[in-house]
Amino acid sequence: MINIINGHLTISSTIEIKPNDTLEILDQLGIGEYQELQDLSNGYCWLTLRNVRVKDQYYIISLGFKNKLLKFVSLVFDNDKFSINSGWGIWIKEEELNKVPKFKKWIKEELG
Repeated sequence: MINIINGHLTISSTIEIKPNDTLEILDQLGIGEYQELQDLSNGYCWLTLRNVRVKDQYYIISLGFKNKLLKFVSLVFDNDKFSINSGWGIWIKEEELNKVPKFKKWIKEELG
């Protein structure tokens, strides 16, 4: 998924997310089961893509844009689909801390 040489995210054989990709291009790709755009009205906006399937994992990919150019990426993954309607209200610290070993393993596999 992550190219350690150039930092590109490979979603499929035809979709790759790169630094400085534009909001318009990524928004039109229709990646995942659900997309949400949040414009912060200060030059920044976030495009959140839910249930993006890559290999055997489901991802929530949050893309942060400054002046409509991709500058930030946040990834969350699980083996099962994420609820489309859930938000921070279901977040439980202890459950998230239990996921740390899984995330560390993923980072080691992706980045070495």
